[in-house]
Amino acid sequence: KSPAKKRRVSVVLVAVAIAAASCAVLAFKAWDLQRSSGAAAANGAAEVAVGRPVGEKRPKTADTALALTAIPTKNGGNGAVADDVVPECPGSPWKEDENMVGTCPGTVKKYKGSPPIHDAASCARVCCDSAECVTWQFRRDVGCLHGPDTRLGMEKDGVSAWCSDHPPYRWSGQYVLERSGGKVTNDRRSTVCNLKTWNPREVEGQCFGLGDVRTERASESAERCMEACCADETCGAWQWQKDKGCFYNKRMHGCQDASNPVAFEPFVGRRKFLPSRKYVDKSGKPWKQVL
Repeated sequence: KSPAKKRRVSVVLVAVAIAAASCAVLAFKAWDLQRSSGAAAANGAAEVAVGRPVGEKRPKTADTALALTAIPTKNGGNGAVADDVVPECPGSPWKEDENMVGTCPGTVKKYKGSPPIHDAASCARVCCDSAECVTWQFRRDVGCLHGPDTRLGMEKDGVSAWCSDHPPYRWSGQYVLERSGGKVTNDRRSTVCNLKTWNPREVEGQCFGLGDVRTERASESAERCMEACCADETCGAWQWQKDKGCFYNKRMHGCQDASNPVAFEPFVGRRKFLPSRKYVDKSGKPWKQVL
C-alpha cells in the first residue's frame, strides 16, 4: 500500500477507538447516575420510615428535641443495636441511666388516646407532651402504656406504685391459701406443703404484693422457700427465683400471664425526672438501676 493509504487507514482506526471509548464513558455515567438515584430514593424512604422528612439533617446533639438515644439491649448493655429509639423530652427530661424494662402493675396502663400508638418512639413523645404522664412503657404484645410517677426497684421514697427494675423472669411459686372477698376459702397446705404433691410451676409469672426478699436460707431454692412459707401460719403464697431469692406473704396479686412467651421479653420505657423525689432506698441512700 502507498504511504497515503496507510495514513488514511490509521486515522480511521484511531477515530473508531475514540468513538468506542466515548460510548463506554457515557454508558458508565448513565449506570452511575441510575445507581445514585436508587440509593437516594432508598435513603429517602428510610428517612420517611423513621418519621424524618427527606433531606432534613439528623439530630446530632442532646439539646435537639428529637435526639435519638440507644435503648439498653436485652443483655443489659447500652449497645448500638436497638430496634427502637427514644426521643428526648427537653421540657421534662427522662431520668438518666435507666430503662423501665420490668412490669409496672397498677397505675401504668394501656394508652387509649387517638390515634393509636404502635411504636416506642411515639409512645415516648405523647408522654413527653402530657402533663399527666410521668412513666411510659412499650412492648409489642401490650403496646403503649402511660401512667403517673412510680418507684423503681429498691426505691422507697415517693408514691406507692412500684415497677420491677429487671425484665420479666420465670418464677417458681404456689398459692398456699386461696381467698375470696378477703376471706380464706381453701387451705391447701396438705398438698402445697408436701414435696410429693407440691407444684412449684403453678405460678411462673411474677406476682406482686409479696414484700421484701426473705432470709438467705429461704432463698437457697424453691423448696426452701416453700418450707419457709409453710412454717408461717399467715403465709398465703410464695415465689422464688434463683437470681432474686424467696418472697412470701399473706397474698399475692397481679400475676403475669406465663402462657404468652412474649410476656418474658423486656419492656422499653422511661420516667420523667422529678426534682421533688430523692430516689433513695429504705436506708435513705441513693439507689440506681443496674443496666
